Amino acid sequence: MAWDIPTLIAVTILLIAGLGALQLWLWRQDRALTVLAIWGAAHLLAAVGFALLAGRMVLPHRLSIDIANAIVVLSYALVWVGARRFEHQRVSIGVAVGGAALWLLACQVPQFYPHLALRTTLVSVIIATYDLLTMWEFLRRRGDEASPLRRALAVTFGLHALVQAVRITGAIQMGFDQAPFSIPNTNWFAIPAMAGLILAMGMSVLLIAVAKDDAQRHAIAVLREARDTAEQANIAKSRFLARMSHELRTPLNGVLGMAQVLTRDRTLSRAQHEQAGLVEQAGRHLLAIVNDILDLARAESGKLELFPRPVLVREIVDVTTALVADMAAGGSVTLRVRHAAGSPVAVKADPLRVRQILLNLLGNAIKFTPPGGQVTLSVAPLDGVEGLRLSVLDTGPGVPPEVRPYLFQDFMFGQTDNTTIDGTGMGLAISASLAQAMGGIIGYQPGADGVGSLFTVDLPLPTAEPPPLLKAPPPPPPVEVAPPPSTVRRVLVVDDVAANRRLAEVLLKKAGFAVDLAVDGTSALAALETGPLPDVVLMDVYMPGMDGLTAARHIRALAGPIGRLPIIALTADASPDQIRACHQAGMNSYLAKPFNVQDLLDAIEACSTRPSSVAD
Repeated sequence: MAWDIPTLIAVTILLIAGLGALQLWLWRQDRALTVLAIWGAAHLLAAVGFALLAGRMVLPHRLSIDIANAIVVLSYALVWVGARRFEHQRVSIGVAVGGAALWLLACQVPQFYPHLALRTTLVSVIIATYDLLTMWEFLRRRGDEASPLRRALAVTFGLHALVQAVRITGAIQMGFDQAPFSIPNTNWFAIPAMAGLILAMGMSVLLIAVAKDDAQRHAIAVLREARDTAEQANIAKSRFLARMSHELRTPLNGVLGMAQVLTRDRTLSRAQHEQAGLVEQAGRHLLAIVNDILDLARAESGKLELFPRPVLVREIVDVTTALVADMAAGGSVTLRVRHAAGSPVAVKADPLRVRQILLNLLGNAIKFTPPGGQVTLSVAPLDGVEGLRLSVLDTGPGVPPEVRPYLFQDFMFGQTDNTTIDGTGMGLAISASLAQAMGGIIGYQPGADGVGSLFTVDLPLPTAEPPPLLKAPPPPPPVEVAPPPSTVRRVLVVDDVAANRRLAEVLLKKAGFAVDLAVDGTSALAALETGPLPDVVLMDVYMPGMDGLTAARHIRALAGPIGRLPIIALTADASPDQIRACHQAGMNSYLAKPFNVQDLLDAIEACSTRPSSVAD
């Protein structure tokens, strides 16, 4: 069979040069794939070597034989260098240039140079050696790192080494009929050359695929590491915030509690009552900031829990507007509510979180609306899906254009030039997080004719059967605390903070209770064993030594009346996880610090008016 060797060489040159150019172009598109630059350079170098080989009958022998084969050998060495770099291994310069140096050195031997079979054998041995070394680099990885592409590439290099072995066999056993300095024109040259060309094309494509695959795996690993780091940071932040919540709520409990005691003390003068009221107001403002920070942290970490149930839309709106009515009246702002036709009567939603969104939006609108202005809350159905569209329109100064892109980020204020407006700058961020948690979205646009602001919240909430009408909000507690229930006369207060024990003692004694005190779980158990037996135990959760959860479990393990005592958890960490932990430990209910006086008495009354049992 006759082969057109010049055509075969020309095709080889064009294909190898094209693949090398493609690899360099891909490297230019993504500079992180530096290995493609090495492999692209290797292919272009091989194209140059083959071009010199093709000019054997025209060019000097030293150029078309010595230099040409040295360049081809060097191109295979460069592929091995790229594989080493690809596997993050150190590259030996001696190995990289050793093949080309060995060839050039052999060409200086008089008995070697004129012998075509020996030259072919040496070149094939050197190329096969680099093939096997490259194959080994792609077989080094094990397990998940040994991708099918790597194995396929290793097999391809192994086959290419086998082709070189075939060339060696043909050169040694059959020899070549051509002159020693001409291009061989036999099957033992053409067939391996054709097979080598096909394998070289496969190797080039697989090298690109492996580089891309490795880059993708690396990107995924980086993203996974970033995700894990972010999760760890979120966990650390959650722990920090939970700890800070406890550390802040604990002294706030004493401040607010004592302020409540003073505001209810009729022996104080009017000025002293006003001062105590200012202390209570400042404490509640600080408590609101703490709650905002915790809500935002839970929303960002995906731990914000929703408790949806059927609720009346009008009920949510009426309760919310009632809460901000005094604020609007104090600022001489007219508050209006509009219900569009077709609005759902009842939806399945977490009423607390919906009210929280409305309170943030209405509170901001009222604060930024000047006296004589108007704030309008509109309720309408969503277009095409079940749900609510809640819109709050005000006649205030609006939001500056430069602030709008950052409006729903943390600690951003709607108006940057008004330093007299109170707030944490987290209300809109919390509202956006709450809306997102309910599958909705919140947006802003200027009011009609550019006057004021319009905030719109779309909440895709399913409609529900109207529940029974909710009771109106209870009136504020009277100045005089109601007497204790007849079934409860003695309370054991367990808290490691002296101020909290003193506060509970003062509040409960004013309400007519006998009060016993304990500083931790161990002393609480000792007090229960020695008596007298209380009717209710108020148990702090975080305490040194034996904490409240452990103490509650010990109490529930006791036989007789002690094991059935009602236990109310007093905790500065009112997260859902903490509440569940309290119930699982056997506590009947919980009260978050800082607590209201009436809330404390209501919790005690609730425990006294039902059978004492371990909570579900």
